[in-house]
Amino acid sequence: MAWPAGRHRSVTGGFTLLELLVAMALLALMSIMAFAGLDSVLGGEEQNRLAADRLGRLELGFSLIGRDLEQAAEREVRDAFGDPLPAMRGGGTGTVPLEFTQAGWVNPMGQPRAHLQRVELRLEEDRLVRRAWRVLDRVADSEAAERILFGGVRGLRLRFLDGAGQWQDAWPPLGNDKASPLPRAVEVTVELEDWGEIPRLFLVPGTGGGEAPAGGSP
Repeated sequence: MAWPAGRHRSVTGGFTLLELLVAMALLALMSIMAFAGLDSVLGGEEQNRLAADRLGRLELGFSLIGRDLEQAAEREVRDAFGDPLPAMRGGGTGTVPLEFTQAGWVNPMGQPRAHLQRVELRLEEDRLVRRAWRVLDRVADSEAAERILFGGVRGLRLRFLDGAGQWQDAWPPLGNDKASPLPRAVEVTVELEDWGEIPRLFLVPGTGGGEAPAGGSP
């Protein structure tokens, strides 16, 4: 085909400027999509890791509570003012959520001390804390060792199963002077900021516990 005079066919082996701009735009778009996908995957893995760590801390905390309650002992103590305290007390409107004597204080060094220990569970801000005293009958300067079980706690609620199979909101039961020193079981319900309410039921051995009644936590 003949071209008109004065006009020449332009032949080039590269891309036009418009084609380069389109290619760069597509490449940038694909890079953004790939980065977003990678960030989503990494964020999901991080969330899974945090959830697994959270669950592990909760399970360890509940295991420690269960270990203490499984070794609850019928031993009254005296507080720092010399007033008697029951073997277990808690719930209701008291300032101490749960306090009791337990017989699981290990003594690997064979120190001259009792194997009994007084422990307490309480809320401090948003943390569930376990406190333990080195002596049963405390004095004014008695100090307790503290351990944070887990954080992110909004509330703590307790129920106690008495010998008649009835749930009590406080222990010892109000107005029941003939109640046994220890309940058959203790239900501990924590309200978490992220996972809501989690109830756990712990039997108290040696009190004729048997099976928990219907309506208790699984």
